[in-house]
Amino acid sequence: MEDGTTCTICGEPLENNIDTIVQVHCRGLKTFIDKNKSREDEKHILWEGKESVNFHESCRKRYSALKSTSKRKRESSIPSLYSPTTSNDSNDFNFDEYCFICNKLLDRYHKKVSTLQHLYTYQNILKVASTKNDELGGAVWNRLRNMSFKEKFFQYHYVCYINFWHNPSKVSLEEEHSEQVTDLSDEEPVSSNFDIERDRVIDNICSYIEKSGKFQFTLSKLHGLNEKKIRNKLLCNRLQDKYNDDIFILKHPGREIFIYYKKINFTQICSDWVNKKSISDFEKNAVINFATEILRSEILNAKYQNSLYPPAEKFLDNVNSEIPQLLKNFLDGVLNSKGRMKSVEENQEKIDMIAHSIVTYTRPRAFLSNLQLALGLYVYRKTGSRIVIDLLSKFGVCASYSSIQLYEASTIINSPIHHVDSAFVQFIFDNTDHNVGTLDGRETFHCLGGVT
Repeated sequence: MEDGTTCTICGEPLENNIDTIVQVHCRGLKTFIDKNKSREDEKHILWEGKESVNFHESCRKRYSALKSTSKRKRESSIPSLYSPTTSNDSNDFNFDEYCFICNKLLDRYHKKVSTLQHLYTYQNILKVASTKNDELGGAVWNRLRNMSFKEKFFQYHYVCYINFWHNPSKVSLEEEHSEQVTDLSDEEPVSSNFDIERDRVIDNICSYIEKSGKFQFTLSKLHGLNEKKIRNKLLCNRLQDKYNDDIFILKHPGREIFIYYKKINFTQICSDWVNKKSISDFEKNAVINFATEILRSEILNAKYQNSLYPPAEKFLDNVNSEIPQLLKNFLDGVLNSKGRMKSVEENQEKIDMIAHSIVTYTRPRAFLSNLQLALGLYVYRKTGSRIVIDLLSKFGVCASYSSIQLYEASTIINSPIHHVDSAFVQFIFDNTDHNVGTLDGRETFHCLGGVT
């Protein structure tokens, strides 16, 4: 019973000569009561309604240091990452004022505060959080899993971000191996299953890099070749050790890691082709891939005028000049072979059409092909069929039906003006309507005629 002479925490008398007696007043007592309500000892009942209470100083410090829940309760409160949950953390969490990692107010005066800017980083955080077996991973997962990357500004302390990535999680082969206790006390060395599996994964990645004939790879693409994953740092180090100067690894914080493979001797390849007319399939793929990158870059860097239509008398004047020079040279070399009987002029129309189809497919919004538009207008005037236009447009031969309609509407709104010098022109127009009052609306006649 509380009589003022006993410490309500330990139950010992306050006349103890070893410990110092301290008096806790209303403000500190209120904090004690709030913390104690989450515990099971119900000592807050003895402190409520009092202005001050005496404690042993050591008891007060020890009791203040105790957490509100036991370790058993804290572990049981961690949400399961692989089972459905009804938590509404993502809806109730204030992303504007709190760090989504540590769940504390954003301290901009003492800590560096950043914002997630790349979808790749957001997806990686979700992936790591879903595989962590700790309370931090579960909390981050519950806050972000139901939120779209474009809905909120996800802010965090930079220190919390670093600690989140460096906190170990059981997702890689190295950490799986750390859980397997291997007895190495035997005299003969024992080969670990982990080492064999890791070497197999790396060999598969190296084989893909060498046989694909490509130059650029993303780290996520290489990881997708195998079910087992290894750490990015280990993979990069292995690739660097294997290929040395023949590989370049581009790293940028918060972005995808790019790997460039450059073990290609184009001088030797050209020499072998000129002398032997035969090179390996890998060398052929390498040359084609490299040429493709050059042509695509040339098309993407070209500038086109797509805000105005040219006048009717100059509609097809720039058809040839709109084709990038490298693409033109490539098509000339493929179609104008020495063995063909047709001249270059006869093939030029086909080359222009193929080139315009390639550029239109590569840059559908930036490039407006006058050649395809003219062909679509001609076919539509002759057939009047939208099905024919849609079919030809689907195969990349002419402009789409909507583009043709837009051009016709533009010519009506801004009709061309013709100036005739040193001439006096008179004109008269009138309409004639016949049989306009039929019951079914058929067999009527409407016409507009004029004389200039």
